Amino acid sequence: MGSGSVDIDELPRNEANYTALTPLWFLERAAVVHPDRLALIHGSRRYTWLQTYRRCRRLASALARRSIGAGST
Repeated sequence: MGSGSVDIDELPRNEANYTALTPLWFLERAAVVHPDRLALIHGSRRYTWLQTYRRCRRLASALARRSIGAGST
């Protein structure tokens, strides 16, 4: 790095330069940034990040419709 430059990892964290990457935020971001990139392979099945995100949203919605949520067993 050049003289006087600061490594981004050394910057103090604030709302402008840092957001925690939760699994849910990761899925959404991957679907937006890399919608057509391969995310999952299981045997002959292949899903892109956008397909994976949509499938997760559908599953979450189905669980919520059945009153299954955080803390449910």
